[in-house]
Amino acid sequence: MKITLVSHASLLVETNGIRLLTDPWYSGRIYKDAWELCPPPPTLPDFRALDGVFLSHAHPDHYHHPTLERLRDERGPDIPIFVAKFFHGTIGRDLRGLGFRNVVEMRPGHQFTAFPGVSLYSQQYRMDDSLLVVSGEDDETLVNINDTPLRGSTLDDLARRFPRVDYCAAQFAIAQGYPYCYENIPADFNRVDLVRRFDSFARVLAPRHMIPFASFVRFCNADNAHMNAHKMSLDELTQLSEATLTILYPGDSIERGVVSGTAEHKRHFDAAQHDTRYVSEREIIPIETMDELMSTFVRTLASRVPRLFRRKLPPFAFVLADQPWGYSVADDTVERLPSAALTEHPIRYTVASEVLSEAVTHDWGWADLSIGARFRARVQPGWEAREIWFWVIPMLGGEGYLTLRTFWFLRLRALQVWWGRRLEVWDYLRNLLTGRFMSSVVRKKTSSIAAP
Repeated sequence: MKITLVSHASLLVETNGIRLLTDPWYSGRIYKDAWELCPPPPTLPDFRALDGVFLSHAHPDHYHHPTLERLRDERGPDIPIFVAKFFHGTIGRDLRGLGFRNVVEMRPGHQFTAFPGVSLYSQQYRMDDSLLVVSGEDDETLVNINDTPLRGSTLDDLARRFPRVDYCAAQFAIAQGYPYCYENIPADFNRVDLVRRFDSFARVLAPRHMIPFASFVRFCNADNAHMNAHKMSLDELTQLSEATLTILYPGDSIERGVVSGTAEHKRHFDAAQHDTRYVSEREIIPIETMDELMSTFVRTLASRVPRLFRRKLPPFAFVLADQPWGYSVADDTVERLPSAALTEHPIRYTVASEVLSEAVTHDWGWADLSIGARFRARVQPGWEAREIWFWVIPMLGGEGYLTLRTFWFLRLRALQVWWGRRLEVWDYLRNLLTGRFMSSVVRKKTSSIAAP
């Protein structure tokens, strides 16, 4: 097996004559000018020679429309695109909308022969993450953990299923605004917790080679540049991690345990780490347009989320960073107010109008708001426990998980997914019974501590 790190979370895996590409994002900024590649890929794979593509989840650093469109145009629309089978078929529908005709949804916990001599195994975790195991017949095995915060019984089960892991690739750095975009609340985790999670993969799976990846980005906007001070560098990871690391720089490859790379790959990587250019221009959305978008957002939320859950949503306010206005949201209503009238609001977020407009119009916009980290939050003492619902309710509502009247959770598709993720669900139930669900599962998603 030969594995080439193309860039960030994108690997080119070659085994038994098959070339499988994962999570291609090769150019451009994402999350509304919030992230950029650090570094961009030194060379691109030949799309025409690919046999398949794996997309782990719908975040744009793994699921980048412009790169996918280029791949479709060069390779053709019939290339197999492998995606996890989540509860909802949103990703598959979107890919077919892009013109791909051969979308393969992989059932969780199921290994199958994808190509002669090559098997794939998919396991989803949480609402929107998935991992992939690639095994070549009479060849090596790669576990691509990616961004999946795998732990507990599901991680142990993966180790039982694959007792010999040659390569494990996993994320190791921050990828969300919490806690570093919050001004006045104590964090319940720090970036060292990410190292603990990374090390848990190495400890449980015991790979011959532990490869850090999926963390080669730069916060490139003036609104989130402060986040770069909290990034974990490869040098820091090497010092803090208890695992023996196999370092690949974009462009490097490993085959049969032997790393191949050039000094230019490392120079290219190092130069990108010192880039201090930031985007400072903003598109100012007219306030009348924002009024319409916010009203539509509140109505849509009310139609998608049952009242039982909406009652959990705390009152909150958005203060526009580029206009003298803001919005107070409470009890299914929204009111535009002067920014000065919102200074004492118990939960408030300062955000540019272009970022807020994106968050309230996209089904995945709430998650993008958190990950892009172009906001500043202030939560008054005593409101910390309720503030988490600000993220949970709109995020799950936008992605369709709280639309209970459709009984999606009892349909055949959902039952297949429930069964494939039964160990994860069991761990969640145990956390609920012990009162640790919100802190350990929802907020502290970096925790590597297994369920009791």
